[in-house]
Amino acid sequence: MFRVIRPRLMIPIGAAILVMGTAALAGTRLLAGEDVPGDPDLDTSGVVSVCSDVKVHARVTVNIGTVERPDDRTHDYDLDATGHDRDPFSRRLDKACTMTAGAFESRVELEAPGLNQHRPLQVIVPADSLHVRVVRITRHADGAVTSTQEVVAAR
Repeated sequence: MFRVIRPRLMIPIGAAILVMGTAALAGTRLLAGEDVPGDPDLDTSGVVSVCSDVKVHARVTVNIGTVERPDDRTHDYDLDATGHDRDPFSRRLDKACTMTAGAFESRVELEAPGLNQHRPLQVIVPADSLHVRVVRITRHADGAVTSTQEVVAAR
């Protein structure tokens, strides 16, 4: 009913599978780690965490170019109010701050009602990916809006 598989036949089949697997792994290892011209530059952005009691408008400079040709562009978007007392590194969305990213050492402009005498608050993105700048924007009981910022080690 079942065909008998002979041990002598399994030796060449096993050797062929082993050789093909080794060749596939070696080829993947050689090709995957190289930077090819035209690849995006992945190591160009730092993180700013915004913990705010009010809605904030952010203007961020990001690099969307390649390693050979950097292309810095400015993007505008709104950040929702999350609360100034949140944890900037929480993995739960209901307890985290809003993260924004920009090119290393670029300027991020944050605008919020009543903040900085209605002028944009300018924040500098950290120079490496080992640090995060945490900006806390607080609305006080009298309606005044203030900000504090600090650079902390990334987790």
